[in-house]
Amino acid sequence: MALAQVKEWVKSQSWIQPARPFLRVLAHPRYYLRRLRYARPVLYILRLAESAVQLPTLPISVAPFLWHYYWLKWVGAKRIRVPAAADRGRHIVMLVQSNLHVDPRVQREAKALATAGFRVTVICPAWSPDQTACERIDWGDGVRFRILPARAGRFVLRFPHLFGRAILRAALAEDAWAYHAHDLDMALMALLAAARKQAACVCDWHEWYSENVSYDPWTGQYRPHHFFKRRIYQMMERCAVHSATAVVTVCQSIADGLATRYQSPKPIGIVRNIPEMEQVVASASPQNLRKRLGIAPGQRIFMYQGGLGPSRNLEPVIQAMRYVRGAALVIRGPGYEDYGEIYLELAKSLKVADRVFCLPPVPSTRVVVEARAADAGIWTLLANVGLNFKLALPNKVFEYIAAGVPLLVANLPEVRRLVDEFEIGLCFEPDDPRSIAACMNRFIADPGLLERCRANMHRAQQELSGGKEWQKLVELYRTLGER
Repeated sequence: MALAQVKEWVKSQSWIQPARPFLRVLAHPRYYLRRLRYARPVLYILRLAESAVQLPTLPISVAPFLWHYYWLKWVGAKRIRVPAAADRGRHIVMLVQSNLHVDPRVQREAKALATAGFRVTVICPAWSPDQTACERIDWGDGVRFRILPARAGRFVLRFPHLFGRAILRAALAEDAWAYHAHDLDMALMALLAAARKQAACVCDWHEWYSENVSYDPWTGQYRPHHFFKRRIYQMMERCAVHSATAVVTVCQSIADGLATRYQSPKPIGIVRNIPEMEQVVASASPQNLRKRLGIAPGQRIFMYQGGLGPSRNLEPVIQAMRYVRGAALVIRGPGYEDYGEIYLELAKSLKVADRVFCLPPVPSTRVVVEARAADAGIWTLLANVGLNFKLALPNKVFEYIAAGVPLLVANLPEVRRLVDEFEIGLCFEPDDPRSIAACMNRFIADPGLLERCRANMHRAQQELSGGKEWQKLVELYRTLGER
């Protein structure tokens, strides 16, 4: 919100207008520096300067990580065990880095465990400058929060990105029966705390970190991790697979890949990010999106809900609107303040600005309900930058299913398997605007196809029950308590 206010203030100041092109270069180099004749040498020099600035502090950040990593590997891993359930009242301490307002997986897991009788404490760095706004979050009885200062999470910005002393201190201050690490950047602290407190530790990987990508701020693009970053992630993944009490992840392909690569001594569990389907049926109808945006009654609404930015690969979807008639595209999600204007400028350059709309995100509790305003839900991603993207099975797809909205999704293995199994949508090639447009036009030209996909949603909702999925995690912890 603060960034949006700054942007509005900049627009209102006439004396700043001549400098706006230079400000845009600083904010989004990908879209502007590439037009310069000497952009590549300039970017190379900027990267060298950035590395030179970081070099003197590298030993300060790497040495503590290596000390704790090898202590855990050689000594601490033997101390990670499951204490008696009565010892600490089955108190689960979750460590998480992300913004809790837009990370529904953490909320669903915490609430499921609390409903099953576990006590849950969520430790998280503040994600907003307004500390009180972070502390007002409420997930019901049995879930409490310990919000740390924002600086506690800045370790993820510095190589090796995996050790935060403040997070570890906060974890050790809790009398935990088990620690739950959300993603690899919290795994080392959770494992260290579990070893020192002789508690259990569950590593929950929302993504495959070593096969993920890094953001290049100078070009605004995502690229596979450089060698050293990937190598240190692989070290931590191997250590966690062999040290943690249990490891869970979001889909079968990533679980198989982790187990094969690191020769996992125990099966890797799968807990997909599925919302509660039953709650959606009883939810109130969403706002009249069509009326609010001025979309004609006969036009189909294709909606994308999720994070915005270069990794989401939304530019080909906007370009596809050149080949589509009788439809509107609605883009909504976190990052709207930074990228909404860029998407609208692209739509304007393609002469489709009257049919492309960008909206701010809604709270995670409203995402499924608001999706029901669409005729089809779009999900896409960069396809050729790493296995983590290729094997993705995002919660957004399940949210569209929960809303009963047919899918229009990138042709990637895990998502295609879901679409083909239940016959609930179409798949397109994510980098080809004409392929995307062809799928949109099939939905527009064949209302019967759209209705068949909607009719098949009922079976998908029954078999992909959020309650059943989160019960897997509950049963995992119950099994730990019986050891």
